[in-house]
Amino acid sequence: MRERSEKEVSTTEFARHMAAHGYVHILFECARLRREGGDKITARTLLRAAAKAGHAGALIDLGYGALARGKLECAEKFFRRAAEAGDAHALCLLARLMTESGRDSEAESCLRQAAETDDPATLVELIRVREASGETGIAENLARRAARLGHHRLLADLGRAREQDGNFVAAEALYREASAAGDPEGLADVVKLRVGREDFSGAEELALECAELGNTEPICKLVSFWRHRREYERAEMLAQRAFDAGHDEILVELAWHHQEAGEQDAAIAWYRKAAAVENPDALVELARIQEAAGCHRDAEHLAILAAEAGKPDALSDLVSIREDGGEPHVAENLARQAAASGHPEVLVELAEARELSSSGSVEFLYREAADAGGAWDSAMSVIWPHGLDPDGAPSQPWTLEAAP
Repeated sequence: MRERSEKEVSTTEFARHMAAHGYVHILFECARLRREGGDKITARTLLRAAAKAGHAGALIDLGYGALARGKLECAEKFFRRAAEAGDAHALCLLARLMTESGRDSEAESCLRQAAETDDPATLVELIRVREASGETGIAENLARRAARLGHHRLLADLGRAREQDGNFVAAEALYREASAAGDPEGLADVVKLRVGREDFSGAEELALECAELGNTEPICKLVSFWRHRREYERAEMLAQRAFDAGHDEILVELAWHHQEAGEQDAAIAWYRKAAAVENPDALVELARIQEAAGCHRDAEHLAILAAEAGKPDALSDLVSIREDGGEPHVAENLARQAAASGHPEVLVELAEARELSSSGSVEFLYREAADAGGAWDSAMSVIWPHGLDPDGAPSQPWTLEAAP
């Protein structure tokens, strides 16, 4: 607050006062703010004060500054003090300096100490160092340590490195380890790897396994892959297998491909199959197709079903179409159906559209949206600046009073 306004007590003086009472991070934060504001001299003074008090971040910043000026010994002192203050990343920086000056045994000692950390950024740096020096086994063990701490993508990153080197067996093993550690993309990486090696049968089996774990993207991509290769029968067989396993969204993907290719009858057939198990996306698309074909009542029925299944998109579209087409009562009824299905925002959208076109009173629409549990809209604050009472009457002006 003081940094944003002029006060009798300066920010710098206040920060030093806080640091004297043990809040050293305030000095470091104030140094950052001053540096961002262009006051480099004050920033450096505050940074030195924070470093003197043992703030690791300040020590590292000063170390980087010394490096930039070519003062390697000074940089090493700052990094060493930061490491002594408990910053594991400073150990990596020290190791880098020692390696560059030929002190390999000291560098190794620093890296071994750093490897005991739980800090993900430090583990990333350690993995990079070990990989660069060809110590892939140590790098993989560090990634496993990171995975146990919840950072499983480091294993997958190493898997990609092995894949780029042509070591596909090691790559797949690392991807699988990442998956076992909780990485939702681990098995998907194996699918891509197998497709790249033209092991399509293996890729399909794994894609189905991914779908069982909740990730249907790999199997959708495989369906697209076979479609692009004009192997339509294989694409449909794979989609059917996924559907039989309970993943109806794959049918929507296949229908979309047919639609893009201009194969409307085939698209409708697949959409209908998915709609039969109440897939909301399929219901939305069928509603749009029926509306375009002039089957308005069928379109409305499907749009209502989609809204009830959680997708109000088609119903919202139909409300706009009926309103613009001169059927305001139909638009209102459809918007009410949306609200009854848990989407009062459609009533708000209709009210906003009428406000823009100045086509009559909208207060009753906002009230119905509020009654249906809709979020309070800015327009409602204009109509009812103090809100509504439980009986629906506009509230009178009110204030909060402290209890006696």
